[in-house]
Amino acid sequence: WVCDSNDAVQFHQLNLTRPITDHAEEVLETAPTFLPEFTYPLFGEHEKIFGYKGLTIDVYFSQAALRTHLNVRYQAIHPTLKETPPSADSSGAPPAKRTKFTLDQAPENLAAYLARAKQTDAEFKPMGECIHRYQAPLPQSEHELVLRPVAEEEEVVENATNPAGMSEDPPNGSFELYLANFNTPGLPEYHRRIQSFLPFYIEGASFIDEDPQWDIYLLFRVLSVKLPESDVPVTRYALVGYSTVYRFYCYPDRVRPRISQFLILPTYAGAGHGSEMYQVIHDRCLNDPKVIDLSVEDPNQAFSDLRDKWDVKRILQQGGAEDFSGPFDQEFLNRFRLQWKLSKRQAARCLEMLMKIHLEDNEVDGAERAYRLQVKKRLYLQNKEALSELEPAERIEKLQETFKNVDEDYTRI
Repeated sequence: WVCDSNDAVQFHQLNLTRPITDHAEEVLETAPTFLPEFTYPLFGEHEKIFGYKGLTIDVYFSQAALRTHLNVRYQAIHPTLKETPPSADSSGAPPAKRTKFTLDQAPENLAAYLARAKQTDAEFKPMGECIHRYQAPLPQSEHELVLRPVAEEEEVVENATNPAGMSEDPPNGSFELYLANFNTPGLPEYHRRIQSFLPFYIEGASFIDEDPQWDIYLLFRVLSVKLPESDVPVTRYALVGYSTVYRFYCYPDRVRPRISQFLILPTYAGAGHGSEMYQVIHDRCLNDPKVIDLSVEDPNQAFSDLRDKWDVKRILQQGGAEDFSGPFDQEFLNRFRLQWKLSKRQAARCLEMLMKIHLEDNEVDGAERAYRLQVKKRLYLQNKEALSELEPAERIEKLQETFKNVDEDYTRI
């Protein structure tokens, strides 16, 4: 009578560009499905739900407007429970937490929900200003759907890669990145819908206030769809991901942006969309004379890796043939940080990774020692208080151990 809430909850992203037949369930069966990484904000720290056997909580959402529909299925319910859907009460989580996960009050009739969601998706237009366009491969799950015959009534032009409807390689899709803020019409309500996903994929995620200093980046896939009543394709959208950046004021007239939330929906994960969005955010900072540096609030390991790779790659591509053999003093590090608008710690780490790359690609006397001392100096200053309590021999051993871990991490990245 106890199930894992991470397995019970399932998200389904609905592509409603195709006709809805009398068999509405067929639309749901072909929808890409993904599971949450965390459910403790809703079902408690143990992520368990009591009282059901074979429990599945389906959360359907339209790919553009994010209109939602909840469907709860189970094989059996414990006699002590009423016939009500499982909620935070099922796990003992505080009732106050439930209010942050409000879904649409969708009609019970599935066909009615799909018709309403199809209409809102058809009318949907991204909020804000389009600041970047690019092409990228489509999700593998969708590529598999592409291999099936396209319905006669409606054709997704983007996916019709050849007359036979077959392609060995995933076709490319078109993507657009928009920039908005809470003064943008329609953005506050839409942002509240997006935020519903955050606690399921970002550990410790918190909802932000609607301060105009927030920059909201919205990434969409663009679909070109032929309708039966017209030969002229119409444009439809699907949310891919989003990020929030707060512009902290810095006296007298400058700002220090900080990335707070950064999410790519699992349907599109692993296709380079996070890298694309991060690069655009950093580009805007580099091109804005008012920006001092770009920082990130509590990044997880995956985002830290993405950030490290693209910061180093940018410097190698745009920095010319600079000698990174070292050693480098604090004055150089300050210039380096300001040039690339990186936080102090990120600038130091990037410089160390560049020294390691230079060391592996060139034979320069003293470069290996300079790299080792550069890393150890940062580690010592970063952990000075804890290291000062150790005996000299223990301090040296601990510093060497930490250096080895950092060096291995740089190799992995």
